Amino acid sequence: MADYMREIIYLKKTERGLVGEGGGFARLSLRKKKMTVYLSMEGKGTDVREKIYLIYRRHGILLPFSVGTTDTGEVTELEISVENSQGMPAPEEICGIFIGDAARYWSGTCKRANRDISYEQIYFTGKEEEKKETVSEAQTIEPEREPEPEPVQELKPEPAEEQEPESVRAASLENMPAQEPEKLRDPFLAGLAEMYPFEDDEMAWCRQIEPSDFSSFPMEFWHYSRNSFLLQGFYNYRHLLYAHGKEKNYIGVPGQFHRREQYLANRFGFPRFKGTKKKRVTVGDFGYWLKEL
Repeated sequence: MADYMREIIYLKKTERGLVGEGGGFARLSLRKKKMTVYLSMEGKGTDVREKIYLIYRRHGILLPFSVGTTDTGEVTELEISVENSQGMPAPEEICGIFIGDAARYWSGTCKRANRDISYEQIYFTGKEEEKKETVSEAQTIEPEREPEPEPVQELKPEPAEEQEPESVRAASLENMPAQEPEKLRDPFLAGLAEMYPFEDDEMAWCRQIEPSDFSSFPMEFWHYSRNSFLLQGFYNYRHLLYAHGKEKNYIGVPGQFHRREQYLANRFGFPRFKGTKKKRVTVGDFGYWLKEL
């Protein structure tokens, strides 16, 4: 573990989903097993205390480590003993800082991270998986009325059509172009990039998708566009997987097989890991965490 660290992190303030500029800065310094956190926050208010988290990356997941709360003013300075802080991440794992909560927060990353951090990307212990949208105001929904039956009209028999010979009918069926079942079932697939990352042939086909593509799925699957584990996998690898095999459809989140990631995948609804290599899965293998739709 490194025993020296010095980082200047420029903060951005996010409030109700709107990101602003000029949120202040944070200075992290480690020396002689003492971590000093100095914060200068703009727009905080003088009578508010906010929770402070160091953000670190482990097994591809962004995790928070709580170090305390801010002072009531806009400037805060904390000193943390590395030896006495159980579970504190190694300095080389730390990639940013997060101050506040989901409604209002200040965040920033170290220079080597080269990416902004949002609340949705961080796995907070106890943070519930995004729930499906519900009706905000109670409404009385009347059941749809069945249409009244129309009067039955007397139908005259139509003249019988001449039947084609079997040989002619079979020839016409052979000449019909083959239909693509996935496009008949999911028309939006026509615009998605094809890919097949696996060495075996379990899946009939695979497509690359993004969280925004869930708007083309049936409404019952829209909430996956806000699934924290799925979003983290997308931010890390810039794609998701939509696959079909054995009459089943799957959503796949790219990642590596580790016990910690397996726990998170199960918690967020992706219980199965399928490696890209045709072999028994071992720790560190790359593949996809699958959810059957």
